[in-house]
Amino acid sequence: DKANMATTLSVLAVCLISQHKIEEAQSLLRRAKALSSHSDNHTIKAVVLARLSLTLQLGNVNLEEVNMLMQESVQESQLIVNQQRKAEVLMTIGEVRNIRGQHEMGENILTSALKLQRQHLPAKHGDTALTLCRCGESLFLQGKHSEALVMFNEANEIQKVKFNSSHPERGRTLLGMGRSLWKVDEWQEGETAMREAARILLQTVPLHTRTTQALHLLASCLIEKGNCEEAERFLKECLELNSQVVPRDDKSRANTMQLLETCYAKQRKLANGVTRLTEALDVRQHANPDNKEELAKDCMLDFSQLQLDDILKAEQEVQVAHHITGIWSKVASFLSPEFFSMNKIIDIQQRFPQQLFNQARCMMQEWHMQFDSNATCGKMIKALCAAGQRSVASQVFGASLVNLAVPFDR
Repeated sequence: DKANMATTLSVLAVCLISQHKIEEAQSLLRRAKALSSHSDNHTIKAVVLARLSLTLQLGNVNLEEVNMLMQESVQESQLIVNQQRKAEVLMTIGEVRNIRGQHEMGENILTSALKLQRQHLPAKHGDTALTLCRCGESLFLQGKHSEALVMFNEANEIQKVKFNSSHPERGRTLLGMGRSLWKVDEWQEGETAMREAARILLQTVPLHTRTTQALHLLASCLIEKGNCEEAERFLKECLELNSQVVPRDDKSRANTMQLLETCYAKQRKLANGVTRLTEALDVRQHANPDNKEELAKDCMLDFSQLQLDDILKAEQEVQVAHHITGIWSKVASFLSPEFFSMNKIIDIQQRFPQQLFNQARCMMQEWHMQFDSNATCGKMIKALCAAGQRSVASQVFGASLVNLAVPFDR
């Protein structure tokens, strides 16, 4: 009958969600919703509505509809007699709240689901492990790392018995456990958990954002330990998968590129690192075309990773200097010169050919013209004079007199 067909479609949708095939899952769940709408089976109605709200939230589609679906699902769940299925609905709704950033609300709903499962299910039931994992994620996102670790540990103990050793839900739990262990300074145990999470997720759901997240986090741990060669391999694999999982202008790609730049810098592959950082800035610029303030902050974070002093010491010659001036040109239209250290620009002039410094100086002039700041220009000229660069200071001063919309005050 229609209720059974809706159940089958809903279960198949869960399989697709676990593989991050969100649009396909949405399509099946909309069919299931239509089939179950005329049924008096409150359980299947509530389950389908909750799962559909999850797929819409994951796809960031029609968030007003998500609210409506969650409300309908909760109403239907109050009529469910089977407490196991009622807990399942609450777990899904709690997960949606977590994704929306409503972590405290998500924790409360998930705690209610967990209470029902502990009362009505056998000890160490697989469904309980799923809710424990999501409770751990909610606690972690609120900064309650020790409490989250307790949840992840209990979930993992159940899953080791009830789930296949390579089940993607085990990978999800181990990912949360690894992150929590690092937050409480258990680095070695955290690395072990994260390695196992990455192995499972790569094997079962390679094209999932959770998989790329595991690779990124594992690489960051390895960089901290000085194991940059292995970290580089994980980051390259992360970027390759990322290109198939998220849009090209997704911020997570820029973050991984930036981490790879750090990895290159620590291995003294400085030219590679600056190239990767330039790509990261491209991604950030496409991701935030209108939000100049946020983009400026992102760029400052990237500049802090440049390790410009190391680049200068390594004397990487013209190629690196060219990349640096290229980065400046990308951000010249919205990044104030006050963000940048004048002394480092002067260092570049001393190390590299004059024409490259000329590019940097022209960009500084562009910055000044964008912001119409007499005070900024004055600081530039003073810094140049103090460094013995009077001829350059004179050029900046002359260009400012010609181009400033507002004249210098006396």
